[in-house]
Amino acid sequence: MKIVHPSLSLVATMLLVGLGYAPDARAQNAPSTIGAIAGYNMSSGVWQPESETEAVGGFIVGAFAHAKTPVSWFSVMAEALIVQRGNNLAPETPGDPIKGAVRSEYATMTVAPRLTLHVGPVQLHVGGGPSIDLLLRSRLDAGLGPVLFRDHGTVFGVTGGVGLGMTVGQRYQVEVEARLYEGLSDAYSGNFVSVRNRSAEFVARVDIPRPRD
Repeated sequence: MKIVHPSLSLVATMLLVGLGYAPDARAQNAPSTIGAIAGYNMSSGVWQPESETEAVGGFIVGAFAHAKTPVSWFSVMAEALIVQRGNNLAPETPGDPIKGAVRSEYATMTVAPRLTLHVGPVQLHVGGGPSIDLLLRSRLDAGLGPVLFRDHGTVFGVTGGVGLGMTVGQRYQVEVEARLYEGLSDAYSGNFVSVRNRSAEFVARVDIPRPRD
């Protein structure tokens, strides 16, 4: 595990940005909310030079803060997550020794401005924004060790998606969302080789409004 103090500071800054709208939101009778998030992703690797890969499944779990604003259709979603990413490198020719799986767990922070449309009891939303992954653990099959000998402790990316939500019991907001993640910086590299992360994700959120003053 690598600890990168500037990155941790950036994560804290991103979280504060996401929560910074909360006081004004409460003043406008639109309370910010916090809650839990969980989901599943299908992750693949973008190799340079290009190589054939197979997607692998991984988990997503964490917490979020949804900051409302005085503008009813605009809000900011901040998430703190543990995310599993990876891919399988498929050999291009039989007997090719360069093959195997890459699996990594990250502490991930995303901040996503989003737009919401209210259609009866359902809220449709679209949003996206920057993401930062801090490497917690990585595992490479023996065949990839000599090739990807450098794992990057900090990975930058972007996430965007669409979803819908509904209030249950006049208190709990339940949402489902489909989204895409694209790594903008390398997750692994070696001599003349680099790998970025990419994934399709499906998540569900359950939030509880904060008590009003």
